[in-house]
Amino acid sequence: MGLFNFLKKKEPRLIEFEELSDWADEYLQSKNISNEINIIKREIKAKIIKLEELLEKLRKASPKNPGLFPERELSIMEGNRDSYIKKIRRYIDKLKLPEDQYEIQSALERLAEEIQLLADDSQKNFFILKEFIEDEARNVASKLSEFDKLLASAIETLDKTDLSKILRLKSLIKEYYTIKTDIHHLQKESEEIERIKLEIYERIAKIQDKVDAIKKSPHYSQLEELKNRKKQLEEEFSKDTSRVRSMILDVNAAIKKYAKSKKDKLMKEYLNDSIKAFIEDEELKLVDHFKKIRDNIGELELKDSKKEKTEKILSAVTKDDLKKLRKKIISAKEELESIVVRIKNHTSNLNLKEQQGWIDNLNESVALEDAKIQKIEEQLERLNPRLTKQKIKELLKNLDMDVELK
Repeated sequence: MGLFNFLKKKEPRLIEFEELSDWADEYLQSKNISNEINIIKREIKAKIIKLEELLEKLRKASPKNPGLFPERELSIMEGNRDSYIKKIRRYIDKLKLPEDQYEIQSALERLAEEIQLLADDSQKNFFILKEFIEDEARNVASKLSEFDKLLASAIETLDKTDLSKILRLKSLIKEYYTIKTDIHHLQKESEEIERIKLEIYERIAKIQDKVDAIKKSPHYSQLEELKNRKKQLEEEFSKDTSRVRSMILDVNAAIKKYAKSKKDKLMKEYLNDSIKAFIEDEELKLVDHFKKIRDNIGELELKDSKKEKTEKILSAVTKDDLKKLRKKIISAKEELESIVVRIKNHTSNLNLKEQQGWIDNLNESVALEDAKIQKIEEQLERLNPRLTKQKIKELLKNLDMDVELK
C-alpha cells in the first residue's frame, strides 16, 4: 500500500511572517557559508602579513647606486616613499572584515572600490619610487594587485552562495515592516487631522448659530430694508443713466466732429464720461450745444441716413425732460451713497462681517487640513506591503521549495 507514497505531494512547512528572520539565520547557518567566509578572512590575513613584510623592505631599501642621484632627488624619493607607505597602511587598517556575516559582502565590495582608489591615488608615488628602488616598489604593487584579485574572487564566491539572496530577504523583511510602520503612522496622522477638522466644523456651526440669531433680530430687518432700497435705487440709477449714455452714443459721430471742429470742451467731457458731465451740467448747456450741432449739421459731413437720424434725436431733446432726468439721477446717486454708508456702519452688518470673517478663516483651515489628508492618501497609495510580501514569497520559494509563508 505504501509503494507509491513517494508520489504524494509533500506538504510545505508554513512559516509565520514573524519567524522569517530567524528562519533566514538558520538557513544561512545550514549552508555553512561561514566556512567560505573564514577561508576569505584567512587569505586576507596571510596577504596582510606578507604585505607588511614587503612594506618594511621598501622602507629600508636604498638605491643600488645612490651616488648617481643628487641629494634633492633622493629627498623627493624619501618623501614619496613615506607617502606611499602611509597610504597603503591606511588601507591595511580597513582590511578587518566584520564579524556579522550579513555585513561581509558589502564590506568586500567597499574594499574592492577603495583599492582602486588607492591604486589611482598612489600611482605617482609608485612611478617615482620605481626610478630608485624598482624591485621593492614592484613587489609591494604586485601584492596589492593580488589583494585586488582576492577581493574580486571572494565577492564572486559569495555571489554563488545564497548569502546575497538571504541579504535580499532580510532587506525585504525590513522594507515590509517599515512600510507597515509608515502606514500606521500615516493613518494615525490622518485620524488626528480628521479630529481637528471635526473641531473646526463644530466652531463653524457655533458661529453659524450666531449668524442665524443676528438674521432673526429686528435690527437685521432694518438692514434688509436698506439693502432692498439700495437694490431698487441701483436699478433705477442704472436705467436712467443708460438713457443718458444711449442719447450721447446715438449722436456720437456728430458730437465728435462738432467738438473737434469747434474745440468744444463741454462736448469732449460728455464724450469722455457722459454721466459725470451730465450731473455736473447744472445749467444743462447740453441742450444749447445740441441745438448748435443741429443747426450746423450740414458742415459735419455725415451720411444722409446718419444725418437724418441724428437730427431727429437732437430735435427730440427738451430741457424740461433732461432737467427731470438729471434731478432723478442726482437724487438716486445721493440716496445710494447715503444708504451704502448706513449699510456699512450698521451694527448687524458689522456683526455679520465679523462672524463671516471667522467662518472664512476656519474654512481656510479646513482646506489646509484637506490638503494634508490628500498628501497622506498619495503617500499611502505608494506604500504597497502586499507587493513586498509577494516578493518575499517568491524569494522564499527560490531558496527552499519546501517552505511557504503563511
